[in-house]
Parts: sequence; structure tokens; C-alpha cells
Amino acid sequence: MFVFQASVLFGAEIILEDHLSQSLPGWIKSIGFAVEAVAYLTIGLTPFAAVVAALGFATVIAASWFLRKPGES
Repeated sequence: MFVFQASVLFGAEIILEDHLSQSLPGWIKSIGFAVEAVAYLTIGLTPFAAVVAALGFATVIAASWFLRKPGES
């Protein structure tokens, strides 16, 4: 999924930069750059946030398992 998303964004960037950059005003290029930057950050940060959340949940579960009193189920 990551490869597909990155490929689509990269392909759109190439198309916009090579074929449409001469005819677009500067403010549209700026908006496109901002949207592209947010898209790349989202693709990169979402898996990182998921891993951090999973490690946090695993730590809480492991701590509760290790710290439970003997005889409790």
C-alpha cells in the first residue's frame, strides 16, 4: 500500500512539474507543493505512529501481566 501511495504521488508530481508547470500560476504551484508535502508526511508518519501505539499497548499489557498477584486469573 505504501509503495502504491508513494508511486501515485510521485507520478502526479512528475506530471504536474513536467507538463503543467509552464501554464500554472505561482500560487497554484505553492498550494500543490503544500498538499504534496502533507501527503508525503502523512504516508511517512502514519506507520511510525502505529508502531509507537502498538509498543505502548504491548508495554501496558506486559506490565499488567508481570505485576499481577499470584492466584489471580
